[in-house]
Amino acid sequence: MREAVNGMGAIWPSARVSRAVTDRLTIASVGNRGELARILPFLEQQRVPHAGETVARATGRASYAALLAGKVAPDAALLLAECSERRAATLPRQGAIILPLRLNLVVRLDGDASPLERVSRTDRKLFVRRRRRDDLTLVRGTGGADFDFFYDRMHVPTMRRRHGDAARSEPREAAYQCLFEHGVLFFVEEAGTRAGGMLCRLEPEARRLIVRLVGVLDGEDVHYSSALYMAMYILVLEWASDQGLAEVDLSVSEPFLSKGVLQFKRKLHPHFELPQNHLRNRRLWLQVQRDSAEVRDFLVANPLISIDADGQLEAVYFHDQQRPARQSLSCASPGISRATLVDLDAFLSCCRGPRRRNAPTAVPRLPWKVKRSVLGERRATATEHHSARLRAHRP
Repeated sequence: MREAVNGMGAIWPSARVSRAVTDRLTIASVGNRGELARILPFLEQQRVPHAGETVARATGRASYAALLAGKVAPDAALLLAECSERRAATLPRQGAIILPLRLNLVVRLDGDASPLERVSRTDRKLFVRRRRRDDLTLVRGTGGADFDFFYDRMHVPTMRRRHGDAARSEPREAAYQCLFEHGVLFFVEEAGTRAGGMLCRLEPEARRLIVRLVGVLDGEDVHYSSALYMAMYILVLEWASDQGLAEVDLSVSEPFLSKGVLQFKRKLHPHFELPQNHLRNRRLWLQVQRDSAEVRDFLVANPLISIDADGQLEAVYFHDQQRPARQSLSCASPGISRATLVDLDAFLSCCRGPRRRNAPTAVPRLPWKVKRSVLGERRATATEHHSARLRAHRP
């Protein structure tokens, strides 16, 4: 696929269009290719109950102006722009909302509460009972064989089981060199048998431990139902506290309260913060182009976390007369300044209605070079090939 280049000689951002079984929840997006590849699978997954499975995707390059002009996907219901904070502030605000690209969930250990006291009474009792019954212990892995066992038997199978074709993670060699060699590998053992693991980066100067990769043995569901995941986090928090660390970064999450991993980590009462790296000033601009029952169902089912001009985080719950706000997905966490209910009738007042179901989709001469793919075709796994080449040279 050739790159589209604008008149100034600059390369346009990546562009993706995702279509579902119905034609009322098409998503068109422009931005960094890697970031779009991270956020779109989650949105596609959340779209399934309302519009069906994803049936086709198109990828290419396009300008932000082309996205706004409807030239990337004329029938799109949702527009998504991954961009800088400065650019996001210039984009239209009607029917739109600005989100942080990522959020860090950070447990601060300098307070009076012990790690075990951070969780609910139910989780605390379950952990104490399992620790005694199953002889749960936390041990460190120190050799290359330990890393290989964790990566091959725990992390990769867990990601595949949880995310399927959308699974993404650190390539093996990057995980070894950037995390294992500069961090701590933990295993949780049940009666002396490894059941789960966690690979963390250690930053001694900042007194910070950053959780990066997690997995359970062979990715088996039984370890989730037996609350092993929660036990791993509690044990690692206890270790960090004993080492005199100031905080444990539970890693990043996309800014949607419907994301299961975010709700799970909320049980540990972390602070919601902007990332400390280059992602701190990156934003997601989301605009609704078409009003339909499917779009409304999708928005209500996925409350989100927005960010204002002052950098304050705010939970946003959509609703209308037929659809109550999904406040069962709690936002009560340090760092979330407030929660706001947004009436969809007002929010979508400037949107067009859904495209007529049998109306042809006009496809003008697109200002972007495009590569189309239909799901079910064989996908290339460039990351795996790259990792295999690097692994062959690792001592």
